[in-house]
Amino acid sequence: MIDGVPLNNLDAYRVESPLFEFGPLPENNLFEVFGLDAPAGTTSPSVDAGVYLLLAPLSVGRHVVHFGGTFDEFGFSIDTTYNITVVPKKP
Repeated sequence: MIDGVPLNNLDAYRVESPLFEFGPLPENNLFEVFGLDAPAGTTSPSVDAGVYLLLAPLSVGRHVVHFGGTFDEFGFSIDTTYNITVVPKKP
């Protein structure tokens, strides 16, 4: 949602990467923080998937961008709001 206006047809902007390998992970990585077995040096095949948008420049003034999502397999949700102030371009 941008300035209270919902974005439609988000499925048209969903993309998925080809398979890639990430890592090696460092010690005390984020996976370990969440209690997963991912010691330093771990590598893993992975993919990235999500909705990616490129917006036209916002007009000068205040704007609110709000988005969220739920990852059922991890029991995790995110609800994020960005308050953005666009200032005039300096000559």
